[in-house]
Amino acid sequence: MSPDVFLSYSSKEKPVADDICVNLEAAGVRRWIAPRDITPGEGWPMAITRAIPQSRVMILVFFASSNSSEDVGNELLLTANNKLVVSFKIEDIEPELSKQYYLARTHWLDVINSPTQYGQERQKSTCVG
Repeated sequence: MSPDVFLSYSSKEKPVADDICVNLEAAGVRRWIAPRDITPGEGWPMAITRAIPQSRVMILVFFASSNSSEDVGNELLLTANNKLVVSFKIEDIEPELSKQYYLARTHWLDVINSPTQYGQERQKSTCVG
């Protein structure tokens, strides 16, 4: 069965993407996330290129590392013309110029100061005591 959601993220932020994936699964949402959903022996580019058109929505976990990721940029390119992109903004940064083009029509969820588990952890780690 095709996934409802394709999760896009920088590998540096995999724990956050995994948390989002767990919450989606708990809600009954079918999702696709690398590397878990890549068939053994299948190349990453092939698997990702196949998964994006099968998904209804892309969720972009937006950090500085995803902002500068060439792979995330490629995923946005594949998604831009026919998918809804929902971006979880985890850090207070603006998309780099090449990504602004593709993110101009996206829905943004700002979780920088949110009461979510990750937002609370982020606030604690940035507080100076």
